[in-house]
Amino acid sequence: MCSTKRDIINDSNKYNNDVGDAFGCSRNSISPLMGPLQIAPTDRYATHYNMNHAKRGLALIFNHEFFTIAHLRSRCGTNEDCKNLINTLKNLGFEVNDFHNYTHRDIVKNLERVASMDHSQHDCLVVAILSHGDLGLLYAHDTSYKPDSIWAHFTADKCPTLSGKPKLFFIQACQGDKLDAGITLKERTETDGQPASTFRIPSHADFFNCLFYNTRLLFMEKYYSRFMVHTSVMRTFTRKWYPL
Repeated sequence: MCSTKRDIINDSNKYNNDVGDAFGCSRNSISPLMGPLQIAPTDRYATHYNMNHAKRGLALIFNHEFFTIAHLRSRCGTNEDCKNLINTLKNLGFEVNDFHNYTHRDIVKNLERVASMDHSQHDCLVVAILSHGDLGLLYAHDTSYKPDSIWAHFTADKCPTLSGKPKLFFIQACQGDKLDAGITLKERTETDGQPASTFRIPSHADFFNCLFYNTRLLFMEKYYSRFMVHTSVMRTFTRKWYPL
C-alpha cells in the first residue's frame, strides 16, 4: 500500500518530535525548569563526557558483612573486596568514602548529604553496594530496600550539579537463589605433548543488557538506561577471593 504525502509529513513530524524528546523537549516545547539554569558540562551533542574538571569526584562504598536479619549469614570476604575497590578507585583519582554495616536510615542520610553537595568541579560520581540481595531487593544491616532508591537521590532535579555527568552504580549482590553451574572451556593454544588446559566460566557470562525506559512527564518523554548484573557468586582459594 503506497504512502500518501500526508503520511510522510506526519511520520517526519513524529520523528522530529522523538529526537527532541530524547534531549528533554522538542524545539517548540516550554521548559518546566524553575530557577537559574545549570550550565551543561558538555556540548549538547558531545560524543564524550567532560572528564577534565578539577576533581574526579566522590566514590561511596556501602560494604555489608554483618546483618541483624535472621536468615542472612555474614558475608565472609567482603572486606577484601572493599579494600581492593578502595585502592582501585583511589588510583583512578576518586575521593573514597567507605561505610561498613550501615542501617538503611544511615545509608539514606549519607546519600542525601552527598546529593546536596556542590559537584560543579567533579567529573562524576560512583556508588558501590556490597551486600546480600534478593529479587528486586538489596539488604542494609537491618532491612531490605529497592535498588532504585539509591540512584533516585541523584536525578538532575535533585542533584543539579551532577546533571549531564556520569553517575555510576555498582552492585555486588545476588538477585535470586538459583546457582549458575557454569561450563568448561578449553584454552585456545595447546602445548605439544601436554593435555589441553581448561577453565570454567558462568553460563550467564558476557551478557550486557541495556534497558531503555520511557515515561511521560509534563508532556515530555524522558529516556533512561539501566545496566543490571544478574547474580554474584564468590569462592575462596588459599585465602584469596576470586569472582567466578
